Amino acid sequence: MLAAQEIKRVAGGMVAVEDGKILHTLALPIGGLLSYKPAETLAVDANQMKEANRRLGLKMLENPLLRIVTLALPVIPNVKMSDLGLVNVNNKTLISLFAD
Repeated sequence: MLAAQEIKRVAGGMVAVEDGKILHTLALPIGGLLSYKPAETLAVDANQMKEANRRLGLKMLENPLLRIVTLALPVIPNVKMSDLGLVNVNNKTLISLFAD
């Protein structure tokens, strides 16, 4: 609940929480994907978020933020989530969630 409240407070972004404490907040108020901050400032902030995620055990991916941020972008190839459900972006079709 704390993470959801923090994301609401900053109007979108990512939050790392451990034991009821916020480790880091990456505010991305433009559609939950972009920031108003200068690139240099945002880069420092994003690196701090990566470190917080690593502290929480997310160590296998070089850039976990990129995976998270692009998860719902239906313009990036392969399968993505959208407001319509799962979409095969390559052939522009919806993927059924249930076996026929």
